[in-house]
Amino acid sequence: MAESDLKKAVTEHDSSYEIYEQVAGTKTEEEKQKALLGQAYDLEFIWVTLGTYASESKCDLTLELSKNQNESTDSTAEVCDLKVQVVGAYTGIINFIERISTDNDLKIIPENLKMYSEYRTVKLVDEESNESEEGTKKLMLVTEFYKTNIPISKNTISKIESQEEADKLSDTNNDSTINIKIKTSTKGDE
Repeated sequence: MAESDLKKAVTEHDSSYEIYEQVAGTKTEEEKQKALLGQAYDLEFIWVTLGTYASESKCDLTLELSKNQNESTDSTAEVCDLKVQVVGAYTGIINFIERISTDNDLKIIPENLKMYSEYRTVKLVDEESNESEEGTKKLMLVTEFYKTNIPISKNTISKIESQEEADKLSDTNNDSTINIKIKTSTKGDE
């Protein structure tokens, strides 16, 4: 990089910074926080994207969404914390984490990553005969991580809560490897 290119880049940066400072001075603290949080996520998008990556990585996925009652971005979004639990083999979990970390649309980088192993009851399927064996205990790797302060669309939260209620009433047994729970909490309740 030539010296003239460097000087040009510094000048452009300084000019952009001055404009930023002028605009930032006219915004309220609430408007600044909303801008930092960004666009509200569609919960179904998160669910489908993470579920797809988990299935492709041969992992089981559980999502737990905690609504932060004290914080709301506006009438269309709710600030939430997302707890993700992935169970599978080491290579599958590493593949899952790598995929979500590099997804430019998802923009979720795991926070407070915790890995441990525990025995889980699994269903083994013979790929040749497609027969399954129930109730086998196997040592599995469990990975948990969090993503905090995510703005989630209130419409999609309502849809999921309605679906959970319908599932409870219909008393159906779902063998899906993707589960989602929504709970309401205030910061510090955990």
